[in-house]
Amino acid sequence: WWFTNKVSSKSENIKRYILILLYKTSLKKDYSSLIIGLGNIKSTPDSLGPKVIENIIVTKHIYDYYKSLEKGYKITEAFSPGVKGTTGIETSDIISSIIKLEKPDLLIVIDALASDSIDRVCKTIQITDAGINPGSGIGNERKEISYETLNIPVIAIGVPMVVDAVTIVSDTINYMEKHFSYNIKNINNPINK
Repeated sequence: WWFTNKVSSKSENIKRYILILLYKTSLKKDYSSLIIGLGNIKSTPDSLGPKVIENIIVTKHIYDYYKSLEKGYKITEAFSPGVKGTTGIETSDIISSIIKLEKPDLLIVIDALASDSIDRVCKTIQITDAGINPGSGIGNERKEISYETLNIPVIAIGVPMVVDAVTIVSDTINYMEKHFSYNIKNINNPINK
């Protein structure tokens, strides 16, 4: 699902769409979740995932000690595996290993995306239960992270953070064409004199 910043309460809409996807998974009431922040913390446009992980309220250690959590909290773990270029390990293999060890009921993956439009950068949020292919937006195909590859429900949340130079040039030319076309059509309009 795609939606833009034209909604009244962005965080409420994000919550609503995530709850819709959670409902579709038929998880037990006391499910546990692993939140993965994909990306390179050293690269500003690719650091969304790791930055989000820094702000997640992790509760797994509390649950392990007390065997319960306060009302409104779920069993939550969080991890940022980095990128293959810095770790040398395929990201999906790291995630798969953590899932085998920790056995969460749900995987939530957060990543920066590449956009084909300047208008979507930092303005659109993609939420899906179809999984994600890290690096595919920049032609750097990595192994898929999805229900089919991990055998647990996966919710992927992405925000377009980068656009390639070809798109920027193309969008600029299109904007210039529209501007010149408008000026030619309205050259005799008294408002423009």
